[in-house]
Amino acid sequence: MAIGFAYRASLLIVSVGLAAVGLLGLMRSIVPEPSSVLAQPQEQARVPTEVIPLFNGKDLSGWETWLRRTGRDDPKRVFRVSDGLLHVTGEDHGYLATQQAWKDYHLVVEFKWGKETFGSKYVRNSGILLHARGPHGNAGGVWMASVECQLAQGCVGDLIAIPGKDEKGQPLPVEFTSEVALGPDKRPRWKPGGEKRTFTRGQLWWNEHDPEFKELIDTRGRFDVESPLGEWTRVECICQGDTITIRVNGHTVNHCFAVKPSAGKILLQSEGFEMYFRRVELRPVQKNPGQSFGPNRADEPLAGRLSLEQAAAFLDSVSLQWTQQRQCGTCHTNYPYLLARPHLRLGSRDAELQVRRFFEQRVAGWDSPEPGRKPRWDTEVVATASFLAMHDALTTRRLHPLTRQALDRMWTLQKPEGHWNWLKCDWPPAEHDDYYGVIIALLGVGVAPENYRDTPQAQAGIARARQWLAKNPPSSLHHRGMLLWASAYFPELLSPAEKQQIIADLKSAQNPDGGWALPKLGEWIARGRRKVPLDGPSDGYATGFVVFVLRQAGVAKEDAAMERGLAWLRSQQRESGRWFTRSLNTDNYHFVSHLGTCFAVLALTACE
Repeated sequence: MAIGFAYRASLLIVSVGLAAVGLLGLMRSIVPEPSSVLAQPQEQARVPTEVIPLFNGKDLSGWETWLRRTGRDDPKRVFRVSDGLLHVTGEDHGYLATQQAWKDYHLVVEFKWGKETFGSKYVRNSGILLHARGPHGNAGGVWMASVECQLAQGCVGDLIAIPGKDEKGQPLPVEFTSEVALGPDKRPRWKPGGEKRTFTRGQLWWNEHDPEFKELIDTRGRFDVESPLGEWTRVECICQGDTITIRVNGHTVNHCFAVKPSAGKILLQSEGFEMYFRRVELRPVQKNPGQSFGPNRADEPLAGRLSLEQAAAFLDSVSLQWTQQRQCGTCHTNYPYLLARPHLRLGSRDAELQVRRFFEQRVAGWDSPEPGRKPRWDTEVVATASFLAMHDALTTRRLHPLTRQALDRMWTLQKPEGHWNWLKCDWPPAEHDDYYGVIIALLGVGVAPENYRDTPQAQAGIARARQWLAKNPPSSLHHRGMLLWASAYFPELLSPAEKQQIIADLKSAQNPDGGWALPKLGEWIARGRRKVPLDGPSDGYATGFVVFVLRQAGVAKEDAAMERGLAWLRSQQRESGRWFTRSLNTDNYHFVSHLGTCFAVLALTACE
């Protein structure tokens, strides 16, 4: 909204103060809120049963315009379509409104800011108005009675109750309830389990709003999850029954319930700043978000079509379940999950954050005298440090203090020869030799933000690792692929001729169906010193791994081998969202399918 944040906060403080002395009920008796006013005529609202693009990329079909100065007319084309994008110039205050009212939907909006600010020195501002009703401009001549999902910089995901008036000038009240806690700035933030508070006007800040945030243009809060200026931010509004849940770039940032009304039109604001929308679509609300995906099995039916959303849901489920139930990290599930999941800006990121938080807590407790807090193996330190660094590089682009602490500790465990004592459980390809651990360490350091690799301890450790690699050549085509991957960050690891030879050898291992098979990537020795047969069908891990590392090595996605590999991946996803990979050890759990799904995702997103 255009109203200043401090003014909205003052309104909220006044209403809270009245409630404290028992006067809010008196005010409500003076301004009646009959159920007929709060209720939305449900028969007028549609429920989406499939994905419905509200913006078609061509024109403004299905939308109505309202501007403060010109009403239903838009002579200056404040709202227009440019190069397939919905372009809002911001020259006047107003909105686009859907002609149709909606209820029980999952709204997905992707937006970014343009250049024009009309001289404002305060944060870029706009919003999505939900459950809007009444005549155009019934709230202050500009908006409609609604619940706003704020898009202002630093405040993306805040919720605001905007009351209005009907055609006869009678109140159109709006209200919602949430669990809140006051921050250091005395502003209410969403906090699950906090004090229940009902909002009839005013603002509910998102859960991690920076209390020191300065509302100046193009500033960022310390904990903001919206994308940097010039990049696309994804906002999801899940309106189910009388609840609203807000996600920003996959992070659940706000939630309210007892929302009245619980249906209405959807509005996109113009509020003095240029902006663009590339996606505005409705989806059915997922009815069973806690679904079970069952065991990894070779006979699971194929999905029939690629769904990265289903892959995200599968990875969220198995990674969070592994973390919560086993309380440990593993190279086949929750470690690679931290690398793969940020590439899928889809659905809720709650599972990702919980898995991340588990590893942060492990690092924070490594020096604790409490039983079970110390690292179980050197492998835990190397893997945790490296995958946290990868996650930092893909998300915040800042090196978290606990990541730095873990990386620094990693060097203290490095052997003088340059390697680490990696787990050797006869579980290839990840937990069976030191070579894998050295490459994982280099990958983590290679991508770590804030030039960590240039610190003295990192430079010394990298030099030792390079010396070890020079003396210990990779034992399999798979590990040569790992070396190829690491050379994307440390080119000195391979000469140009060596690099091209690995690329050629990986391509030559491709199966006729376009995929790769893990048994063919090495002469593996499994548990019981059993040799693994070199034949086998194409699988998710080997195909995803090879396509991904080839792409990291600069092989074009249009390369014939790459196109065949990508076609295999697109066609071989299972109904659960996973890509199956048979274990090289025993024919039971096939946890390497989790690793395979991570690399299938990495390969597909790397070639988008």
